[in-house]
Amino acid sequence: MSCPFDEDIDLIIVVAVTALLGTILPLLAAGAVAPDERAGHKFSFLYAGNIVGSVIGGLVTGFWLFDILELNQIALLLALTGLAVSGFVILLEPARRSLKIT
Repeated sequence: MSCPFDEDIDLIIVVAVTALLGTILPLLAAGAVAPDERAGHKFSFLYAGNIVGSVIGGLVTGFWLFDILELNQIALLLALTGLAVSGFVILLEPARRSLKIT
C-alpha cells in the first residue's frame, strides 16, 4: 500500500530541484563574466558550453548510463560529479584572479 501523498511529495521534490538547478547558469555567469562592454560576448561562450554540456549529458545518461546503472546510482553519480566540478571551480578561483582572467 502506498501513501496517498507520494505523487505530491515527488512533485514538490522535482519542482524544488528544478528551481535550484535553474539558478546555476545565472550564478555562474555572475561570478565568471566581468560586467564590462564585452560581457555579452563572454557570456555567449558560457551559454554555448551550457547547451553543449546539456545535450551531451542527456545523450550519455539516456543511451549509456541507464543501460549499466540503476536510477539511484545515476542520481548519486550526477550529484557527486556536480560536487566535484563545484569544488574544482572553487579551487581554480584564486588562480583565475591571480592571472586576471575575466
